[in-house]
Amino acid sequence: LNRRHHCRCCGDVYCNKCCNVRLLLDAKTAMPTAYLAGSVEGRVCYTCYEKALSTQRQVWSMQQRALSRTHSQSVATSPMPPGMEGSDNEDNVDAAAAAAAA
Repeated sequence: LNRRHHCRCCGDVYCNKCCNVRLLLDAKTAMPTAYLAGSVEGRVCYTCYEKALSTQRQVWSMQQRALSRTHSQSVATSPMPPGMEGSDNEDNVDAAAAAAAA
């Protein structure tokens, strides 16, 4: 006896071997979700599983690109205090630091 199972995502019928992976599915729409609230674990076929993983990779990649863009922007800095341009004198550095702290 070869039991058949239906994919909770697409509804097609598969044998156990072809439908033995599980995903979190939205309880109302049966679409894959990453949220625990309002989701149920369901048996899905490999095609739906791969689609869900591919979508998750794309979302993750977009999030990483957006995050790297915000971190790669240059930070504005204040200009050097007058008299400090091109000076290697440590006394000028200490005086500027003291003036900035005041």
